[in-house]
Amino acid sequence: MDSLLDEGPKFAPRSIQINYNLMRLGENLLDKPQNSREIQLELGIHKFFLVADFGKAETLRGEDYSYQNEGSYWRAGFDVNMSKLWQEQMIGLGLRYAQADFQDAATFTRVLGDGSTQDFAFANPNLQSRWAELVFKMRVTIWKNLSTGYTMRYQFFERTKGLEGSQLKPFDIPGYGKTNRPNSFGFDYYLGWRINLK
Repeated sequence: MDSLLDEGPKFAPRSIQINYNLMRLGENLLDKPQNSREIQLELGIHKFFLVADFGKAETLRGEDYSYQNEGSYWRAGFDVNMSKLWQEQMIGLGLRYAQADFQDAATFTRVLGDGSTQDFAFANPNLQSRWAELVFKMRVTIWKNLSTGYTMRYQFFERTKGLEGSQLKPFDIPGYGKTNRPNSFGFDYYLGWRINLK
């Protein structure tokens, strides 16, 4: 069976996979607060995959206030395929280093004790966040080189630079999500096409 990993030279590049994150498309179509897009590139080498994600995100929240967040992000790391079938499926674990460069701003109006109002505006023009991810991935081939699958992420060690002296803490980080927890979980669903190099 030509899909077994132990055929051919080990540690020679076997495939390039291009994936599109359908979860981001679904959020855009359902008019969620976040508008984003993401692609993923994978280089398959024996049972390992070198992985890089690239995305952009825009967030607009609020009714009595306005919060805007806009930026880009990337992730880089590797996955290990624990399945022996190269082409039919993947069941893997992986690690990622991730970074987002973004800006955000918030405005709101407060009613004072004498009945008058006062407008407030805060902004962070140059922010950078970094974090790590532990990844579990499953993928199956559905037709020829077309595949689909999901990725579950445990995101941790998040740190943000550029907040010195700021009164505004980001509500969201592109590629990471909401910041109301010290650690975060993510779920992504991909549709991809594989280019075989053998």
